[in-house]
Amino acid sequence: HELGHLWMGHESSLDTEAEILGGRARSSVRNSPVEVAAEVFAAHVLMPLHRVLPRMTALGYQKSDLQNPEAAYALSLWFGVSYRAMVWHLTSLKQVSSGLAERLLETAPKKIKQSVL
Repeated sequence: HELGHLWMGHESSLDTEAEILGGRARSSVRNSPVEVAAEVFAAHVLMPLHRVLPRMTALGYQKSDLQNPEAAYALSLWFGVSYRAMVWHLTSLKQVSSGLAERLLETAPKKIKQSVL
């Protein structure tokens, strides 16, 4: 994310206490065009399509398997990113629809872990 800011020549900034600790201020900042661009940059650096598709194959998943929260969760673990980040990035990679992403995110990672165990 921070590398994205540097790469795109964004101005430097300091995070406020509210941004660090969360809350409403954080969500408005995170939705700014500059922050969205940095998030997209980070997602494509960490989870490029040319790595996601082979990992899906290695895990035995096809695109249709991504309807299952466990498949998206397994990918998130392998890439070392949050479940939420993986699911939304799968939409940007055109592997799941935004409607499916919203349905996937209705299942919390804790529930996925419990079902696997």
